[in-house]
Amino acid sequence: MKDSHRILAETSATGEPLFSLRARDLHAVPTLKFYRDEYLRQPVMDTDFISDLENLLDTFERWQNANLAQLKYPD
Repeated sequence: MKDSHRILAETSATGEPLFSLRARDLHAVPTLKFYRDEYLRQPVMDTDFISDLENLLDTFERWQNANLAQLKYPD
């Protein structure tokens, strides 16, 4: 997402836990879809955030479709 470098720097500096997904993780796309669906239940939404999330989801799906041999369950 557009703020990923800023978020990584901020969490590194503060010690805040951070959760990340890799496209090769077979659970990544379903996890992103679940997150998107949960976000859409909110009464107030940031349309830019939804757009960024949809773009990220599309990027993950395209990468997975082009790299089937690299997909795996997380260790």
